[in-house]
Amino acid sequence: MFENEFRKLWIDHVLWTSNYITSATTAGANLTGLLKEPIVIAGDIAEAAKRGQGAKVNLLNKEWFRNG
Repeated sequence: MFENEFRKLWIDHVLWTSNYITSATTAGANLTGLLKEPIVIAGDIAEAAKRGQGAKVNLLNKEWFRNG
């Protein structure tokens, strides 16, 4: 009886830990994307501004603030 209870507890622990790690990895990847996108767009805005591409700056600026 004790061995079966312990085995079930161990299986529950392994499954919970696996699910936690998987969800944390997914959340980390999503966060990386969320943080990276505005930084890349800001770099593109700076590059377009240096080249005197005002229309592109305006387009990128709208894209930068779309989630704001």
